[in-house]
Amino acid sequence: MSIQIEGIHKSFGKTQVLHDINLDLLSGQLVGLLGPSGSGKTTLLRIIAGLEHANGGRIRFNGEDVTDLHARDRNVGFVFQNYALFRHMTVFDNIAFGLSIMPKAQRPEKSEIKRRVNNLLEMIQLAHVANRFPAQLSGGQRQRVALARSLAVEPKVLLLDEPFGALDAQVRKELRRWLRRLHDELHFTSVFVTHDQEEALDVSDQVVVMSQGHVEQIGTPDAIWQAPASRFVLEFLGEVNKINGDITGSRFQVGHYPLQIPVASHKQGAASWYLRPHEISLTTAPDVQHPLPVLVTDVNARGSLVQLELEPKDWPGTLMAAQLTHQHLTGVTRGQTLYLGSQGGRLYVGEQQITDSNLALTA
Repeated sequence: MSIQIEGIHKSFGKTQVLHDINLDLLSGQLVGLLGPSGSGKTTLLRIIAGLEHANGGRIRFNGEDVTDLHARDRNVGFVFQNYALFRHMTVFDNIAFGLSIMPKAQRPEKSEIKRRVNNLLEMIQLAHVANRFPAQLSGGQRQRVALARSLAVEPKVLLLDEPFGALDAQVRKELRRWLRRLHDELHFTSVFVTHDQEEALDVSDQVVVMSQGHVEQIGTPDAIWQAPASRFVLEFLGEVNKINGDITGSRFQVGHYPLQIPVASHKQGAASWYLRPHEISLTTAPDVQHPLPVLVTDVNARGSLVQLELEPKDWPGTLMAAQLTHQHLTGVTRGQTLYLGSQGGRLYVGEQQITDSNLALTA
C-alpha cells in the first residue's frame, strides 16, 4: 500500500508545525520519520492515521484519497509509545480485541479469531504468556503484544510512534531487528517515528529527516549518511566534530594554522569544517597532512575500536571525539599531544557546502 502525502500543512493555534509536506512512500517499505523533538514527525504520523486533521493538503493510499476518512475507516494499525494495552485483559484478549469489535458483517468467526491470534502469538514468540496480563510482562514483551494487536486486523498500513522509546538499549536493538524481520516476512507498508539516528538508519528502507516542520531530506540510509543534503542533516545524523575558522583566498585559517583548501572557493569568511569521529586521522608528530595539535583527554577502548577525546591545543575549539582502530595508534595515553588531520570531512560557509564530497585539508 503506497502513501502519497500532498501539500500537508498543520497549525495548532498560531504555531505552524508542518509546512507543505510532500512525500511519496512506496508500497511495502519500512519508512523512518527521523528528527528532533518538535520537528513535526508525530503530528505527520497522526495525520496519516486520521487521528489529526491537517489544515490543508491531501493523504492518499494507493492513489485513493483518504483525507476525509475517519481513522477507523482507513484500515491503519497504530502502535503507541506507551503500548496502550488493556490492563484487565490477557495477552490473548488484547491481541483479539480489534477483531472482536468489528461490525458483525465483517467480524471473523470465533475459530478464525483464535487461529489468527495463535498465529500472531507464535510469530511474536509469546505463545507461552497468552493467559498473562500486561502487568506480568516485560517492556519488550508488552511492545510485541501491542504490535501483534495492530497486525491482527490485517491493516493496509502500520504506523508506529516511537515504538521502542521506553525500552533500554539492548531490548531496543533486539526489537528493531525483530521488527525488520517481521516486516520482510509480511511485506506490509509501515512508517515509524523516532529521534534515534542509529535506529532509523539500521531499520529503514527510506529515511525522512525532518526539522521544524519541514522535510530536510529523504533517501536510503546509506544515501543520507554518505551525502547529507544540508548542514542540519550532517549534524543530526550521529556524532560529528566541528572546527571553526575563516576562509581567506584558498586557505582555511584555524587560529594561527593556515590549511590549504584543495578546491577553489568563491565563498569567503567564517566557515566550519565537519569531521565524523572515524574521519579523524592522528599522528605523533606534525606533518603536512596532520598540522593541528590536540591534547588527548580520555582514552576508551571499545572492542576493536579506541575512542579518544581530544582537546584543541594552541587553536580555538571544543572537545572532539575520534574513533580509531587499535592498529592505527598504539600506546596512546591521556595527556599526550597528537596531531590532527583527516581522511575526509565537509567544509561549510553558512548553509553552503564548499565541495560536493569529502575533502581533506593540508598545511
